[in-house]
Amino acid sequence: MARSSGSREDLLLRAWELRTARAYPALLELLAPVPAEELIADPELGHLFCYAAVPLGRWQQGAALAVRLMEPLRAREDEWLYRRHLNIHALLLF
Repeated sequence: MARSSGSREDLLLRAWELRTARAYPALLELLAPVPAEELIADPELGHLFCYAAVPLGRWQQGAALAVRLMEPLRAREDEWLYRRHLNIHALLLF
């Protein structure tokens, strides 16, 4: 399911809109068809999936992805997103 740059940007924009609106079921519905490898390759999208998993009780699915996202997020050098993900990761594990 390779995405063009434009569709990736559209997907990311829509995902952030849903996250801001706290529309967690819609956010998971939007990102669920995206293969895990793509969510890891685009860790911002992966983080948004994990973020939505918390309030919906999708602990196992979110935690499995959250662990795999730690290194890609650290490598991005986006301190804000990395710290946000650390919090989500902790919530999913405990």
